[in-house]
Amino acid sequence: MRASILRTAGSVCLLLFYAWAMFPPPADPTELNEARESTAERIASHPDNVDLLLLVGLSYQREGNFVEARKPLERGVKLAPAYTDFHSALGMVAEAQARMTRVSAPAGTP
Repeated sequence: MRASILRTAGSVCLLLFYAWAMFPPPADPTELNEARESTAERIASHPDNVDLLLLVGLSYQREGNFVEARKPLERGVKLAPAYTDFHSALGMVAEAQARMTRVSAPAGTP
């Protein structure tokens, strides 16, 4: 019985972690704007820095601004096609956009 309870507790913890990873709480908009402004200044002097492009794209994605998130992420894919973080981030953006489309679709729409 005790092993069953521990297994169930472990499964619940894993499920909660997955939910947190897939649907994190909203970030503080002030912190996102400050981080994005600081990163934008660095990108201006280093426009091909893929790490900075990834940070900007992820900040827009975290904010829910998926259209703006795509721009630096797609540029990053062009500059560094083997950098899989860009592909993963674009996949998350596409998934979130699809989820938003399903939620906002009128009832009865497939």
